[in-house]
Amino acid sequence: MPSRRLPTRRERLAPEKPQPAEASPTEIAPVVEPIAYPLLGTLKHPGVLIVGFVLGVICFLVYSNSFDCGLVLDNFLIIGNDFRLKSPKRENVELIFNKGYWWPTWESNLFRPLTTLSYMVNYSVFANEKVPNGYHLVNLFLHWVNTTLLYGLMLSVTRRHWLSFGAAALFAVHPLNTESVTNIVGRADLLVALVVLVCLHLHRLAYLASFAGGLGLRAMMFAVALAGVFCKESAIVILPLLIVYDCSMFKQRGQETVWQAIGRRFRQTGWVSYAAVLPAVCALFGVRHLLLAESPVFDEIGADNPIVAAFAFNSNLVTAWLCGRMTAIKVIGYYAWKFVCPATLSCDYSYDQIPLFGWTLTDPNDVAAWVSLLLVGASLYYMFFRALFRNRPLFFFMMFFWLAFGPTSNLLFGVGSIMGERFMYLPLIGVVGAVAVAASSLLDRATQTDDAVARKWRSALVPLGALVVVALGVRSYCRNFDWLDEMSLWTSAAETCPDSFKVYKGLAGAIVGPHAEAKPINVLDRAIETAERGTTILEAKPLPPWHMPNGIYQDVARYYIIKGDKLITQVSPTMQHIPPAAIHCFERAAFFLERAREMDQSVNEKSVESRRARGMPEEKIVTVGNFRIYLNLAVAYMRVTRWDDAIKALERMLELEPTAPEGYLNMAAALRQKNQHSKSAVYLMAAMIVRQQEFPNIWENLRGLFAVIAPNQPAIVQGQDQHWHVNMDNPVAARHFQEAFRETIRIMLHSKRFGLAVQLHNLAINQYRLPPQVFENMRAELTRASKISGIPLETPPPQLLQGGLPAGS
Repeated sequence: MPSRRLPTRRERLAPEKPQPAEASPTEIAPVVEPIAYPLLGTLKHPGVLIVGFVLGVICFLVYSNSFDCGLVLDNFLIIGNDFRLKSPKRENVELIFNKGYWWPTWESNLFRPLTTLSYMVNYSVFANEKVPNGYHLVNLFLHWVNTTLLYGLMLSVTRRHWLSFGAAALFAVHPLNTESVTNIVGRADLLVALVVLVCLHLHRLAYLASFAGGLGLRAMMFAVALAGVFCKESAIVILPLLIVYDCSMFKQRGQETVWQAIGRRFRQTGWVSYAAVLPAVCALFGVRHLLLAESPVFDEIGADNPIVAAFAFNSNLVTAWLCGRMTAIKVIGYYAWKFVCPATLSCDYSYDQIPLFGWTLTDPNDVAAWVSLLLVGASLYYMFFRALFRNRPLFFFMMFFWLAFGPTSNLLFGVGSIMGERFMYLPLIGVVGAVAVAASSLLDRATQTDDAVARKWRSALVPLGALVVVALGVRSYCRNFDWLDEMSLWTSAAETCPDSFKVYKGLAGAIVGPHAEAKPINVLDRAIETAERGTTILEAKPLPPWHMPNGIYQDVARYYIIKGDKLITQVSPTMQHIPPAAIHCFERAAFFLERAREMDQSVNEKSVESRRARGMPEEKIVTVGNFRIYLNLAVAYMRVTRWDDAIKALERMLELEPTAPEGYLNMAAALRQKNQHSKSAVYLMAAMIVRQQEFPNIWENLRGLFAVIAPNQPAIVQGQDQHWHVNMDNPVAARHFQEAFRETIRIMLHSKRFGLAVQLHNLAINQYRLPPQVFENMRAELTRASKISGIPLETPPPQLLQGGLPAGS
């Protein structure tokens, strides 16, 4: 038996040295000082370059099939229809920084000029135009960079390489990210995540730098944050995230409490970073205030986000507010389930896929809200009362999720959609970080007593994590196929969200494609049936008119009009005889367009109220709406010989869009059917005046009208240039031509297009040499229009020309 030395007397009497306290097995020790990453490393401790390369391979494998996906969903409007992207000219760049994100398609309260500028780079600089490959390549590159930055953030917080790599790999492949990566216009989410992660790294590195170096890094933070808020509005979370990072990553000294240590960190250096990014946040609010001050947008639409329409279904304001918040909490539960099991994904969750909370204990939708409330409450309690003091890395990532998710959560204010998978891109960073830290902490706790058991569990954890990453990657790869074209995307959405009206609108549009007029009747019938399923959802529990979407009603009506015209041509190619089936189609079209008109007029009333409440001058409050509703309604009325109704619809259309020649041409046709030949001729001339161009058969129609109005002297003559002209030597023709100018200017003044009214007056006086007495009865209105628009009323030339003058050249 080996001998054993006994302690000496000095050793026995010596005071016991305090042993360093072991970190709690339930927590990962927070980083007390920032670290610098090695670029290269070993397999056990890899460097940034090695990890970045591996993560890049993973991202490419998962999204390699996304390059075949087209300009679907919003991509066609934001990229395909935005003329600002076609050339990097100064005028286009100025328009990008002076107009909203959705302009010119429609007005919105979104302002993301740098995101739009990135599309311009793809479109015109890289010459991608409408070919989607280049756009997808940029999106994939941004996703890869974000994934690598997440690895670095995890490593700075946990100092565990494989844990950080696993979290980054999980983020790289998770199917919830496909709507931001595969969907091209998801680039806004990619850019804002890039900005947030870069600012966090710059903030971390500033603690390692010298005083001058720290100032330089914080100047870079300001520039990055300023760019971020103009990529997407949710970049404002940068400031609170920096504060949370400092609350989580600190070192206590001596007998300091947690709060004393945090306060010392703020006072010493943290506030410099906050001061650097605060001006960027203020700049966003300032620019949005200036941009939206005269915007006709007054609120979000309840058909896209029923939470904003909760007050319409509850007379009690408190009950309505709580109903909206409980619905938003229910949606959080849906997000959590899709994170765990992303088997069913959709590009749309519009009305009434997620019903409003109903205060019951039996409805499955309400039960989901109560369960979500319990889970949210438990997570918040654990985060503030346990993780903050025992596992600060977990606290940091949980707070990351809540701060990143807050702007789109509908908890604080209503946003443009009740639910969207794209909203989860930035918050998912916090989710995967929290899951990784929590899983590692639980594993440490379960294996704290036996090293052999710990090794066994850890050896099993690697293949298990790899299996999860592979399974999620396969799901993402398969999800990319849904984004190939409109048909595959909306078919998938209809299967996942059968109670959303918008999926049927999109699916009907995919059925007929961009050229509905060329489709046979059986295809139109399929589209009509599909779109009417969407209107049935809306009519089952109607929203207030200003929250209803008129687009799907317009689509159904358009399909009916096209079908009706096809039915007519089958029996009467000259459209002289209308069969009963065609009359039914036009009557159905009129019915749906009348519903759309009700919604459109209600939106205008709310918009006018909103602009008046903001103090906008009355002369700037123009009537807003979709002029095509009234144009198509007039067409439907004219097909069934309701001429007076058609004229009223066209008057409204010209008030909304007085520069559209279709309104004048259809008005001329309706007036001619009522035997009002003089007015019809005036509107035909007005159509050429507003667009300064000729239209097919317009001269033939004018000749026919003047043959009735003034048969004795030719009003329309052919000049030496072989072009037709208005014969200004004919007093009847000259009078009609002058009346066309007066009517056009009257319409411009009535619609408050004051600048156009003045320009038309100047055109009549200077180019067409009309005497100024023609406009004497509207002189006061034109003078006022000149002051408002800043365009002077030009004086007439000294000599008037005679003879044949072209009506539109």
